[in-house]
Amino acid sequence: MYKITLEASELALQEVLQEDPLLFRKYKTTKGLQRGNVSFDDRAYIKIALRKDTPEE
Repeated sequence: MYKITLEASELALQEVLQEDPLLFRKYKTTKGLQRGNVSFDDRAYIKIALRKDTPEE
């Protein structure tokens, strides 16, 4: 479900929540979408870019 951008990840999450709000078919998890919420109550998105420096000669 994680995508290259936050926007794409949010879109994918909304699709999952619309298709499987109890989260036991498409994206299995321990708790589904709670009544009154529009998404999970505990989530984070962190994007880290790693770069391997090449030694100067």
